[in-house]
Amino acid sequence: MTFRILTSILISISVARAVVISGVDGTINTTGTNAGGGWDYVGAMNGASGIYLGEYNGGYWVLTARHVNAGNFTLSGTTYNYVPGSVVQITNADTTPTDLVVFRIDS
Repeated sequence: MTFRILTSILISISVARAVVISGVDGTINTTGTNAGGGWDYVGAMNGASGIYLGEYNGGYWVLTARHVNAGNFTLSGTTYNYVPGSVVQITNADTTPTDLVVFRIDS
């Protein structure tokens, strides 16, 4: 009996791929707690959000959902221009596309 319960739990954990939050008004988890950390890098573009990843190899990069797409990025009240042609779609190990893109912004 204990083995069956443990097996069921392990199978459900390995299959879980997403969390659905129901009954919210869309404003939760959109602002920081003023404690610093990751929220300092969340900005806005195209009516949605993106995450500033930092500088790499001379470029400044933002991560967002593919369905949001690249655009001018506003972070802490400053808007940074999107660098045209810099969008890179993230792919899975089997080369299928994900719903994530990275793109460059100006400094």
